[in-house]
Amino acid sequence: MSYQCGECGHKFKKASTHGACPACASRQVRSLKAAEPVAKEKPTKTKIEIFTMTVLWALLIYGVYDKYIAS
Repeated sequence: MSYQCGECGHKFKKASTHGACPACASRQVRSLKAAEPVAKEKPTKTKIEIFTMTVLWALLIYGVYDKYIAS
């Protein structure tokens, strides 16, 4: 966790035992929140996944057509 002095703006990583800024000895020290993690990008579909998805959709459409429309 990192900290920043409210008076001089000095940033430091370790909190002192007495709670003062190591640069100016001010007691106006605040903790900085960790930055939010960056959202990961979704992996793109591989060719085999796209092919499999297309075949399954085609089978579903054919099954619906054969059962409800053709008969």
